[in-house]
Amino acid sequence: MLKLSILPKATETEPFSILPGKLQPDVLDKKEFVSFLPIYKPEHIYIAKAEFANTCLTATFKTFEYPYSRIRIKHFTREHAIMFITQAAYVLAGELAKHGRLDGIDVKRYRRLIATEQATFSRVTLNFKKVIRNRDGISLRIWCAKSKKVGAKVLVKMLFEFEEGECYGACDGLIATDSSFFTANF
Repeated sequence: MLKLSILPKATETEPFSILPGKLQPDVLDKKEFVSFLPIYKPEHIYIAKAEFANTCLTATFKTFEYPYSRIRIKHFTREHAIMFITQAAYVLAGELAKHGRLDGIDVKRYRRLIATEQATFSRVTLNFKKVIRNRDGISLRIWCAKSKKVGAKVLVKMLFEFEEGECYGACDGLIATDSSFFTANF
């Protein structure tokens, strides 16, 4: 199990909770987590395994191979991290919706919103403490710090760490509950 080394309010066994109560750990089968990633081509889904408990998703990933690089990149880069974080964040939000923990968005609606590109990330911040080798099995723990409905959108703050805190940070997401939000802003 990963240690939560970045936040004093979190503990190893209980990440931040947006709602009271405990949920039993749920190992997600591939079909389930892929259902929250409809915008990705199958060959670009890097999550190998995922488990959800309370408001936390723990995932491991397949090796990220750069399709445009002449050589195999041997270290874990910012680009790897962003791809892994965003995929895990979509799955985490889907699991929160499935368990009724995403400010009134149920899982059916969430899948529809994702498929129609009504979810995005406004910011992802990363801090590397060490160089991480690019390999199969890189682990990520991502959890929901808070979620808030504001007008026609739900704002979600997620915190994460790779490899027991060797890389950590925050991810701010936005889910538009009204399609006019994105059409008016793009």
